[in-house]
Amino acid sequence: MRTPVPATWGGALDKRRDLWHIDVVRCRRSILYEGFPQGFGVLCAKDEWVQCTPENAASLDYIWVRGKTPACLSKSLARLPSQGERLYHACAVRFMLRARLITYADLGLGIRGSGRLSQEVFRTPLDVREAALPEDLRKAAVNQWLGSLMIPPYKYKVFTVKDPHASVPFTGPRFTKEAPGGWDIFCRQRRVSLASYRPLYQAVLDAELSLMGRLPSACGSSSTRNRASSAWTARWSSCPRSTPSAWRSGRERRGQLASASRSRSWSQTPER
Repeated sequence: MRTPVPATWGGALDKRRDLWHIDVVRCRRSILYEGFPQGFGVLCAKDEWVQCTPENAASLDYIWVRGKTPACLSKSLARLPSQGERLYHACAVRFMLRARLITYADLGLGIRGSGRLSQEVFRTPLDVREAALPEDLRKAAVNQWLGSLMIPPYKYKVFTVKDPHASVPFTGPRFTKEAPGGWDIFCRQRRVSLASYRPLYQAVLDAELSLMGRLPSACGSSSTRNRASSAWTARWSSCPRSTPSAWRSGRERRGQLASASRSRSWSQTPER
């Protein structure tokens, strides 16, 4: 099953156009800190998948969305948070429906977790972590912890030896197969991981992609989505049409946008 891909693309910048740069300040941390209005769903093996309909869509936590994967950079930017056919968190599905990127006919199976964590569940742990870390590590700590949620629960290794019964520095199940020059010993070792937290990773990344999908409208240009001569990361940049003489006004506009993005709290934003 495909997982969300952080929105990072690169493209050539057209120096004849004004460059707008918006810094989404610590967006993944803010997503965890503010949470979702419906809380964080906790899934178990007894939770059932159901067909998503207009009637039950609002009650589901994760929904399968059908659709083609964007074929190029401009289409990827224009259709955020859509990344093709995969499972999406409900926040991304709501955004795509409102933006008319998809319709209810594109929705497949969905699931709602039988468990529920409160919207504020991560606030205290994040406050404690931030108090213990220097400023330059606080953002990296949250991003690296989220990345660790996708570490697979098993580690695989192949050893080529002359004796099929040779000892190898690996524990766990092993499969031996004759190979040129000796024997291949294929080993699988279970390791400590947080793979069961994958739904949380999914929710945070989909919320981030949805936020990035909203940024073009924040620039006041409906055509900005299709300006593909840009570099996108969690810090979003775009190049709307302009002339070299517009650089001065562009700098002033960027300053206003940066000031506004830092003065508004995440909870004041209508969409997460």
